Amino acid sequence: MQARELVEHVRAARENGQALWIAGNGSRLAPPEEMQTLPLSGFSGIVEYDPGELAITVRCGTPLAELEATVAEAGQTLGFEAPGRDTGTVGGMLACGRSGPARPWLGDVRGAVLGVAMINGAGELLRFGGRVMKNVAGYDLSRLQCGAYGIFGPVLEVSLRTRPAPPVQRCLVRPCPLEKAVKEMADLQHRPWPIAGLAWWEGMLHLRLWGMASGVAEAAAAFGGEEEGEEFWQVLREERHPGQRDWRLLVPPAAELAELQGTWLIDWGGGRRWYQGDAPAEAVQAAARAVGGLAEPWPFTPFAGLSEDALALHHRLKAAFDPAGLFNPGLLPGEAR
Repeated sequence: MQARELVEHVRAARENGQALWIAGNGSRLAPPEEMQTLPLSGFSGIVEYDPGELAITVRCGTPLAELEATVAEAGQTLGFEAPGRDTGTVGGMLACGRSGPARPWLGDVRGAVLGVAMINGAGELLRFGGRVMKNVAGYDLSRLQCGAYGIFGPVLEVSLRTRPAPPVQRCLVRPCPLEKAVKEMADLQHRPWPIAGLAWWEGMLHLRLWGMASGVAEAAAAFGGEEEGEEFWQVLREERHPGQRDWRLLVPPAAELAELQGTWLIDWGGGRRWYQGDAPAEAVQAAARAVGGLAEPWPFTPFAGLSEDALALHHRLKAAFDPAGLFNPGLLPGEAR
């Protein structure tokens, strides 16, 4: 499949007044019944990769596992650990914009985006950004596509920043009651440790260290506990942990939410939390707002947590990129399908 074929597909749909659902492997969002899809899974492959530049350009239909394996062979990593390693594509990774347990310390998907090539609603192939950090032309427009769920148009290629892979990785776990967990996690983050994951579940505090051997060994000795494998972190990354249910709260890491009684899974050193309990929706959302955060029902619904101002901005951007409402109609709240 070539880029020109996808451009022609979009132009034909526009001329015929036919809406398009942007589809990769379908691992995140299924298309509505009887809606024509723009299949992108066949548009795959590495376009350009020079490990010395710490940047890679890849087509959107490339499996995420292939991308990660490519940079790993060069002794590098993406860092942000997007979910979908088993079945997801690079386009789905960008469209969803979600990052895994290492996000507070190694960055997120949006922060790694250097440039994109995409098709807008007029059937034009657009390029924003570049392959190096100093090329800032169109930089913000590239990052707008992260977490947009395809509503502005299909991304065909994305350039991403890579980073050297850590030479040593260790995972540790030790008991810690919930009453102390948030405070202890906040204290640990002030230490000069090579942290790449800090989470709590069912009375146990989990620490993952990525870095040079000396720094990892020093932090591990100070933390104590027992060694564990990567399974806990991989399940957390793929959003398949039994604690990832009902409500996801994004809050300041040290925030106290004692008024919400129930079951907690705490990630990102306290910044991301899943809550299961009897508190009504209004109470959960009010508790998050009171500490400067937000609460979203889980599994996550795209754009469900947007404020009125943010939603209005999304509608203006949608009108600029896709004035005819060609792509993923109805996904943005307030838009007709």
